[in-house]
Amino acid sequence: MEEADQKCWRMQADENLKRLQSLLFGADLALEKQDFSAQILGLSLVGFLDSHCHSDIDEAFIHPIRREAFSMIDASRRSLVPESDRLAFEQANKSPGCIFGTAGDFDIEKIKKSKYFKLYGNSPK
Repeated sequence: MEEADQKCWRMQADENLKRLQSLLFGADLALEKQDFSAQILGLSLVGFLDSHCHSDIDEAFIHPIRREAFSMIDASRRSLVPESDRLAFEQANKSPGCIFGTAGDFDIEKIKKSKYFKLYGNSPK
């Protein structure tokens, strides 16, 4: 009976280690390739770590890996922004540049008289 419990415990630890390595190395590789899956794998890694943190000792061991996972997620997000912006401009058939430009001044009185502003601006005094 005791032998079966140890084997089960060891098998569970081995599975957890393999899952941790898979997520960590997968996120690292996806980040090197500048693939969107780096964010997904990084968030999966953080979820996996959080689900296996049951004590202060666990937190002490998991904290550096968790910090690295968050830095991978952040780096992935920053590296993919220019690519997603380029794809959005390409899909809209627009050249990259200022999207919400203004031509002239704002007429505050016209805004105050608009039906949309009146809904919020006419409060009883």
